[in-house]
Amino acid sequence: MPIFIKKEPLNKIAESIPHIRECLIYDIETNSLDLSADVKYFGAYSYAEEKYYLIPINQRGSSDKVRELIANHRVLIGFNNIKFDNPILELNGFDMKYKTVIDLMRVLWCPERIKKNVRDNLIMMEDGKQLSKHLPNHKLETIAEVLKFDFQKGDIDYNIFKKPEWSPDDLATINQYLYRDLKITRDLFEFLCKTFETFIDHMSENDIAKFNWLKTSPGSYAYKVICHKAGLEETYSDIQDRTKKPGGFVREPTGDYFEDVFYCDAASMYPHIMIMFNLFSRGEYSGRDRFELKGRYDDKNLSMLGNVIKNMYLERQRLKKLKDKREYPLKIMMNSIYGIVGSPTFASVYDFNRAYDICSIGQQIIKGLADKFISAGFNVVYGDTDSVMVETKGKHEEVQKILLEYKEDLDKFIPFPQDTFVFQIEDRMKKLWFFKDKTGKFLKKTYLYINDKDQVKMVGGDIKKDGASHLSQIIYEKHIVPRIKNGESIQFGETRLREWVVAEIKINPRIVARTFNIREPSEYAGTTSLQYQIATVLGSGAHELVCNTKIGRIGKGKKYATLEEAVNLGIDDIDLSKTWKELRIFI
Repeated sequence: MPIFIKKEPLNKIAESIPHIRECLIYDIETNSLDLSADVKYFGAYSYAEEKYYLIPINQRGSSDKVRELIANHRVLIGFNNIKFDNPILELNGFDMKYKTVIDLMRVLWCPERIKKNVRDNLIMMEDGKQLSKHLPNHKLETIAEVLKFDFQKGDIDYNIFKKPEWSPDDLATINQYLYRDLKITRDLFEFLCKTFETFIDHMSENDIAKFNWLKTSPGSYAYKVICHKAGLEETYSDIQDRTKKPGGFVREPTGDYFEDVFYCDAASMYPHIMIMFNLFSRGEYSGRDRFELKGRYDDKNLSMLGNVIKNMYLERQRLKKLKDKREYPLKIMMNSIYGIVGSPTFASVYDFNRAYDICSIGQQIIKGLADKFISAGFNVVYGDTDSVMVETKGKHEEVQKILLEYKEDLDKFIPFPQDTFVFQIEDRMKKLWFFKDKTGKFLKKTYLYINDKDQVKMVGGDIKKDGASHLSQIIYEKHIVPRIKNGESIQFGETRLREWVVAEIKINPRIVARTFNIREPSEYAGTTSLQYQIATVLGSGAHELVCNTKIGRIGKGKKYATLEEAVNLGIDDIDLSKTWKELRIFI
């Protein structure tokens, strides 16, 4: 029962990754899905040796080879390895301490977080949508399929790993299956490295060595970069600050439907406020009788952090004009700065007055812009955070003139005005609709419009939220959007929507399944949760289940069927309440 070794050299993508020779891709096969399982097979690709290893653990000396591979590589890369592979390996006597561990599933998506997306919503696909919108689940094979990796689909009967010994055919089957998963994991790692390689440019050598340019959340990445560039100590706090801050300016819609509307936007407002009002300083500036501030700031010298943010913004603008992909990490940082400034976790940049004033100043700026339009006789149909929507009535040049005048007036009261802070027309809306609930109240931050390029854009609503059902998104893209483009109403009869739903389920029954990522039963505090029930019936791992009223060993009021069981369900047996909730604004 020999160790299988396959030589495969580094490709060009891998050659450019810092510290690549210290990396080991690995995967294990076990005799059960319990964390107390025995390791039966260990697979790895060594970037140092440029070799694949497929190692049956019951062979003499095989455990020593596994230990040698782990010991000789500082960076260990797997898929769902933090919660599965590593605990099992450690219980089986393999030392995983003092390693930089990368879990590629958690680079994309983290099941323990309230906001589960980490970086899958930063990856844009060819159709202009985020990778997260294309993934019905976060299984390795699904990700590989969506990203169009070259691989053979297939599964294995896991009972093979319960056998006391394997035949030559068994070994061939295991080797083929394990090699496939290693190859997909390696392809995913290199794809992510290629996607985020420009994130390396802004990090410290220590963070580069730890692959923090790849595996951190956007907020953590921005914090590390800012601390590095400003020479700040990167400190964190467990303090929770639940004190309410002002939030963004919101002006209620003045009607249901409008035509010829300009969407007027303040460019990168929050980063500019931090720079223009020098909010990372202490001084005597208190608003010059125009702005109400909670803190007091220096109006003589721009702070170190202010300069760092300013330089990053200017560099981003320069690269953006060149269509240089190095612009992307700077965009992520600009979008993340307010989040970290307002969170006590990021102790070196957090300050309550600063976070409060960012929101408050933003409110004052946008409210002032709305008031200026109203005083000039325009109808401001809506306002939100850094923008207002103005019904132009054909007076396009006058709208642009007001935006310029307002900018000039503001600059007189700002200690460090920036030429890059401008009020621009972000979009020109030919038609604009706002949605109401059953009581006739406008839904918060929810609207749909057709712009002058005949693009249909939807903002807000359950259908646009992370975690919206794949079925409702297909109904929206495939059936609703084309009809709105063709001049139909945004409201459709329930019967018509039902016909579309039935048709899509017939095309792909799997579309109504929900993926549950399940831990071991012992890891759940209570025994009444749905996740605990799934764990006791199906074991740990990712399970695709169909919620229904008829079939399934899981559930009480509602039942949950496996895909195999669900073939016996009729359309009226399936629980589509989530889909209907997401589509209700179109009924």
